[in-house]
Amino acid sequence: MNNKFISLHPLTEFVYATSHRKRKIIHEQKKANLFTAPLYRTVKSVLPKFFIKNFDKEILIDAIERLQRGDQSTTWKRNNVENSILALRHFIAMNFPKEFEKIRCQFFTKLACKECFLNGVVVRVAPDVVFRWDTNGQKFIGGIRFHIGKTKPLANNVARLRASMLSYYLREIIAEDDEVVNNEFCFCVDIIHENIVIAPKDISLDITLLNRACREIIDLWDVA
Repeated sequence: MNNKFISLHPLTEFVYATSHRKRKIIHEQKKANLFTAPLYRTVKSVLPKFFIKNFDKEILIDAIERLQRGDQSTTWKRNNVENSILALRHFIAMNFPKEFEKIRCQFFTKLACKECFLNGVVVRVAPDVVFRWDTNGQKFIGGIRFHIGKTKPLANNVARLRASMLSYYLREIIAEDDEVVNNEFCFCVDIIHENIVIAPKDISLDITLLNRACREIIDLWDVA
């Protein structure tokens, strides 16, 4: 495949990275191991169900109990269980915008296409949740992309880029002709640090930054 490709998280990191780190990001994307055991598998599978089941926290509590009974036979497994439980407990403590909990949404997690093109690069956005609703006859669409990182909070400018890219992806790939992407409901959620960042009303400046990053990725691809 000749297409240059990158996932959402490294793309948004790339925007503010040093020259050395940019090359490393590209190298990591080119050598990505698709068979590595994923961190936070239980967390990533259960959080969408929380929304689909109308913000039912019992789903999260049940997941914590299953993790506590799970396999912790290696250091990696034990750390993954501990960090997964930590993430779920922080998520339970989070407060989403009240307007979000009030609207009657249809939630979707299985999407036929999780990528979009941006300035010649395939960007894997892969939203964790997409939701649709109707207000006074107008159809809207929004989405959520989770971030789980224990060491330090996700910088707000990077989180905003992710929310903006989510909005762009929804508009280009998912939204129907009669649907409007509502940026106030395009969330990047830093779970462990309990921070929710929404896309700005006008995402054009963020998309310009991401376009430039994609152009630079193409320029560096063969030498990284």
